Amino acid sequence: MFNKTDTAQTGDPNKKASIKTLSPMTDKRKEVKEVVEQEHITTNHKYFGKNIINKYLQQVKLRTKALIFTIAIGTLPVLGIGIIAYSFGSNVISKQIIKTQENKLISLGDIINLFLLARYGDIQILSTLPFLTNAEVSKSTTLAEKQTVLNRFITAYQGYDHLAVFDLNGRVIIQSQGATSSQEQNLKYFQDVIQKNAPVISQPETLQNNVVVIYIAAPVKDVATGKVIAVVRTRIPMQGLIEAIKNQVDNNKDYYLVDHEGKFFLSLQRELLGQKATVIYPGLADLLNSENVENSTGVRTIHQTPQLVSYAPLKKLEGLPDLKWQL
Repeated sequence: MFNKTDTAQTGDPNKKASIKTLSPMTDKRKEVKEVVEQEHITTNHKYFGKNIINKYLQQVKLRTKALIFTIAIGTLPVLGIGIIAYSFGSNVISKQIIKTQENKLISLGDIINLFLLARYGDIQILSTLPFLTNAEVSKSTTLAEKQTVLNRFITAYQGYDHLAVFDLNGRVIIQSQGATSSQEQNLKYFQDVIQKNAPVISQPETLQNNVVVIYIAAPVKDVATGKVIAVVRTRIPMQGLIEAIKNQVDNNKDYYLVDHEGKFFLSLQRELLGQKATVIYPGLADLLNSENVENSTGVRTIHQTPQLVSYAPLKKLEGLPDLKWQL
């Protein structure tokens, strides 16, 4: 009984017992081994794949960097040269514009000086007319004949609107067509002629009708005694000066004359007449305050958005009084 029970439980066989016990274990180990190997292979594949991707990305990055570097080497010098060329070209153009405008200013100043010089010469000729300086000739010439001479002069020499001769008290002796002031002796130009005993050009004066004029006057001297016996003067409205210079100025440029007090007296914009130039162009303030205009002969240019403004005092011309005018 005991043996049967043993045999039935164990049977022969260590072999049978061995099969029943070892076979499942072996299969599981194989499975585990296969799984481990499979995971190892998968891991190796993933690692290998990552390495390939990383290397590829690195190569792409290197190629991209090399490409960017190559483009930079080729492009930046061109851009640099372009910027330098543009900057240089822009500066050259700016200098040319400024120089051109300054040359125009100088040319315009010369024309104004020549205009005034011619009128200054006219008054000296008028002051020596025989019927003014010679008592005998004066007596033999009628008033109408004298007026005709003055009227012809006004017609022949355009730019004047009136011509008159006054005694030393400012009373009219003879005049051309057109009205005159009854208070001539109170005007500064008249007093200057008497005091200086020489021809003068007045500063701008504004008439009652708001027309701005300048007077050019000279003493009339008796040929026998040399004494001053009268004052002859011409009157030039600013429109006459504008007409004389308008063909010398571009239509897109403004031009102004400023008197010895720094006020506009010639401008195509009538609303500016009488105003201080520094109110319209503040940039002139430092320039005028830092220099003695009387001694300045060079052109100065200021940048005032949105305008380029060139300035210069009129040149001192030999034979012409220094008016201290600025253009």
